[in-house]
Amino acid sequence: LDEAHRKRISTPPETARQRTLKTPVTETSYGLGWRNYTYAGQQVITHSGSVEGYIAQIAWVPATRSGIVMLSNTRGARSTRIVPAWLDYELGLQKTDWFKMGDLDTAAMTPAVVSGD
Repeated sequence: LDEAHRKRISTPPETARQRTLKTPVTETSYGLGWRNYTYAGQQVITHSGSVEGYIAQIAWVPATRSGIVMLSNTRGARSTRIVPAWLDYELGLQKTDWFKMGDLDTAAMTPAVVSGD
């Protein structure tokens, strides 16, 4: 399992996108279908996918041996904010109200949906 989650390809464009969204992400990479983030200093392993009508996300924090699975019957931006809200809670970070973000933040998320990231 460790080999499947190993960082393989650095993804600076995704790191830049996360900074636009104001997340505490400092590094991103990709390998074997799993995206690796350094979120507030912790490794977070994720996978997500969507089609019109639903979205699914899974996130795992190896250091805390905890994870979350999010399934939604919508592809709206609000559902994608559940995972960062959970990460902030799980890692004991200052609370960010991810659900009150404006349209500018939603627009910043669009390229990832289009590109399949």
